[in-house]
Amino acid sequence: MSANAIHWPRADRIRAAGCAALIARAGERDSLQWWDDDALTTNGDYVLPRLFPRRPKQVALKMAWRSALEKHRGVIESTGVRRFTTIFDVAEAEIESVTPLSRAFGEPIPSVDELRRHLEAFLPNIGDATPPKPYGAGLIDLTESADSPSNALLNLVAAYLLGDKAQPVFPFLSKGASL
Repeated sequence: MSANAIHWPRADRIRAAGCAALIARAGERDSLQWWDDDALTTNGDYVLPRLFPRRPKQVALKMAWRSALEKHRGVIESTGVRRFTTIFDVAEAEIESVTPLSRAFGEPIPSVDELRRHLEAFLPNIGDATPPKPYGAGLIDLTESADSPSNALLNLVAAYLLGDKAQPVFPFLSKGASL
């Protein structure tokens, strides 16, 4: 089975969506500063309800998600990798299942340790993961460690815990690799 043909069970996709939303929030400017976005910050809380009065929280989440996804795509593609899957790709179909009203989305996530505490709600065994170290511009190719969808998800999420403030990592699975 190739990475782009992984059958991601819906339960894994929903967990991935919650984790991806937290990662998107953690990467915002008032938190770990991994991408140039303020959608889920107090700045977004001020501006977005005026622009999108019906569903400002959902719009904010989609904007933060898109910012994180595009940052991943830009960095990964700049290194010559063309076919890949990120946590944001896996979970995109389930973005509507994420409730951006929880406390985690309103408060900054200022450290990787704080991000870990939030992610443990979705993946209690995240501490068991051993993703490889990043290389180059923070890339982490997890294709070799993806022997099942649940293990691939665990490593995709846990890899973000190797980042630091203003030092993002970009975990991905190469498409076309065997699982």
